[in-house]
Amino acid sequence: MCVMTEKSPKKFRYSFVSKMHNLLIEIIELIYEVNSIDVMDIDRLRKQENTLVKCEIFDYLCELSMREKCLLFHQYENISNYINSCMKYLNEWINSDKKRRS
Repeated sequence: MCVMTEKSPKKFRYSFVSKMHNLLIEIIELIYEVNSIDVMDIDRLRKQENTLVKCEIFDYLCELSMREKCLLFHQYENISNYINSCMKYLNEWINSDKKRRS
C-alpha cells in the first residue's frame, strides 16, 4: 500500500494518503489485538466486527482517492483486491469463532 501511494500527487499526501496509511496501520493493530483476546470473550467478536468496518471504510477511502485522481485505477484495483481478501478472511474468522463459542 505504501509503495502504491508514494507517487500520489503532492496535494493529496497529507489528506487521502496519510489517512489511508493510518487506517491501514490501525487495521493491522486491531487484528493483532483481537487475536490476543480469548475466543469466549464477547469483546473479541465486537472488535472483529469493528475491524471489518474499518476495512470497509478503508475500501471507500481508496475508491474516493481513485475518483479524485489520487490513485490510478490499476492501483485502486490492486488495493481493492487485497481489501476484499482481508474482509473475506475476517468474515471467515468471525464465523469460525461464532461456531467455537456455541
